[in-house]
Amino acid sequence: MNEELSLLQRLRQNVIWEYAEALLWAVALALILTTFVVQAFKIPSGSMLETLQIGDHLLVNKFIYGLRNPFNDDYLIRGREPQVGDIIVFRYPKDRSLDYIKRIAGVPGDTLEMRNKVLYRNGVAVQEPYTQHSQPLIMIPGRDNWGPITVPEDSEVAARAAEIIAEIEEAYGATFATSDVTLNGERDPGNRTEETNLGDLIADAMLWYATKDGEDLGVPAENVIALTNGGGIRASIEAGDISRNAVNTVLPFGNTVAYVTVTGEALLEVLEASTFCTPTAVGAFPQVAGINFTVDTSKPFDQGEAYGDTTYFAPNSINRVTISEINGQAFDSEASYVVVTNDFLASGGDTYFAFTTSASVVDTGMALDEALMAYITEVLEGKVTSSYAEPAGRITILAPEGYTDVTSDRWFFGAVSYVLENELMDGLTETTFGPGEDMTRAVLVEALYRLAGSPDVAAENPFSDVADDASYKNAVIWASENDIVGGYTDGTFKPEDSVQRQQIAAILYRYVGSPAVENADLSAYADADSIQSYAADAMNWAIANGLIKGDNNGNLTPRDTATRAQVATILQAFAPLAGERGEDETPADNGENSAPFLIETKIRLAGDTEWSTEPIEVKVGDQLEIQTQYKNLSGEERHDVMITAVLPENLEYVAGSTMLWNSNHEDGASLDADTVSTTGVNIGHYMDGANAYVRFTVTVVDNGLQDGSNTLVVCVQGAAGEETMQDDASVVLQYTAEEEAA
Repeated sequence: MNEELSLLQRLRQNVIWEYAEALLWAVALALILTTFVVQAFKIPSGSMLETLQIGDHLLVNKFIYGLRNPFNDDYLIRGREPQVGDIIVFRYPKDRSLDYIKRIAGVPGDTLEMRNKVLYRNGVAVQEPYTQHSQPLIMIPGRDNWGPITVPEDSEVAARAAEIIAEIEEAYGATFATSDVTLNGERDPGNRTEETNLGDLIADAMLWYATKDGEDLGVPAENVIALTNGGGIRASIEAGDISRNAVNTVLPFGNTVAYVTVTGEALLEVLEASTFCTPTAVGAFPQVAGINFTVDTSKPFDQGEAYGDTTYFAPNSINRVTISEINGQAFDSEASYVVVTNDFLASGGDTYFAFTTSASVVDTGMALDEALMAYITEVLEGKVTSSYAEPAGRITILAPEGYTDVTSDRWFFGAVSYVLENELMDGLTETTFGPGEDMTRAVLVEALYRLAGSPDVAAENPFSDVADDASYKNAVIWASENDIVGGYTDGTFKPEDSVQRQQIAAILYRYVGSPAVENADLSAYADADSIQSYAADAMNWAIANGLIKGDNNGNLTPRDTATRAQVATILQAFAPLAGERGEDETPADNGENSAPFLIETKIRLAGDTEWSTEPIEVKVGDQLEIQTQYKNLSGEERHDVMITAVLPENLEYVAGSTMLWNSNHEDGASLDADTVSTTGVNIGHYMDGANAYVRFTVTVVDNGLQDGSNTLVVCVQGAAGEETMQDDASVVLQYTAEEEAA
């Protein structure tokens, strides 16, 4: 036996080394390719719209201009020179952590000039069919008319670039203001989910800049507001000194201050569209000044047609947003309003397509970060005070009505809002939802029954513990009829029993007809082996469809009880898949898994009162109790089942310790000697069909243990005819030979 195990260990070590070696080569090859040959980059800004969209990914040929030393950027091998028309990736001089993607318009020696939006190279107009003008009738100096300038030679470029970078770093690194408070630039929760103090500050600066000179904007002054998208705010500003670099890090995209004139109706549309998924984070979420509005997340977004070729949608109706006032005045949907915004949104970016209907779009040409710095310097006199300590209360996010334990700052807010809005789940009381409470079998089947449209049921109630007046009675009958969830052999359903994560996966899998699945790669999950065989396909399917994910420790925790908040999240993701359930599809499962019985194994130190399904730490000499529950899931059918426990050589069976609980033996009675057989490290007995528990005791022994961590696995198997099930229990033994000898 020891020789066989030793050979097995050597084989395992060889396989592990082969995998490790292959992985190391793959990593090395990937590093070489991304350093010298090709690399993926993401479009960070809208400067090349509509040719390149924000978020598009490009594969960049890094070898075409030559092979560079990755440590100092010197060329090891020179390639061809950059050419007009090339799209290149370079580091942004103001923030070298940002990659910019631009098209080359001129090379050294070329003279460039922009005349009324037309680029001239060496005096000849350049034909650029890919160019699109979002503001064809607006001319802005510095953007639409500039030059002529001559592109200097490489050495001059490098020298001048170094001078410019040094000048920028010196100017932008200097302190120009201070802040008494930290200005929140976080994303979620933050600028993409709710009003923030930094969002207020930026919007105030925009509104001030557009109105500071008293220019007539075409509407009464009280009809001018400001709005910017939270996705454009990229960092926080800590309390203390503020540098230009800090502001540029917050607003890195070079956007300019612009303004559009729209009707109140169009303003409502952009607010409804930009908060369509609130409280779930979205880059379009508005940060505002001069307006107070409310988003009622208990109401659904009435999705209409897509905005052009985008992935965003217009609202068919205004359900969620209510504007309470504009600069202290009542809102009028038929009035005209000027919205001071950034150039990206003014051209219809993100969910702000309704701005493209404006007859008046003006780009001031003022960089948004410069406007913010000017506001802090001139209006706030160089100091952001405690008046910006908290958001000003311009945006109100309403949680589902009445539930004090479901607030917009909780991770489950969106999912719970969804199941409440769609009437899939109810609260536990009028004021509490119970997000941390265990999900029960009754609530789960009732949610699925409602998701299916609450169909009529014709069958009789087969369960003795489901009362005729129970709110979930029809749901339980429906679930049983459709083989989605079964009952127990004693004729009960146990509606208040909690539900494990793997059981939820199995139930949802049956709901959609148990489709064929390919095994997912679960190697990233440390506890993937703890998934029981009946739930293996279901868990693979659930993971592949994003219904179940690992925790922060890389565990799936398939046997953990799911909370109501977790199930709400799963149901929100599952709803689009629910239509995949075919009319004639009937899952093969009956009860809680596809086999006619179930094996569940737990372990504990002798003398302890709590059982564990997770590995426990032990030491040599400890005695362990191992308990296996056998569940008959085949209704009235009874079958002889052999339970076998295969022990590692470091766990020694304690003779006579096996005990059985079932309808044919007295509780706690030791099995007769002829019922228990031992062959080497195998222990087995037969039982004739009912639910039962088997318990036995082992001792941890020093038998070839290695220094360090030893994982000892007990494999408990059940066999009835050709059907087999297995479940493992394991312990972790930290062993040091010297300590044991001492």
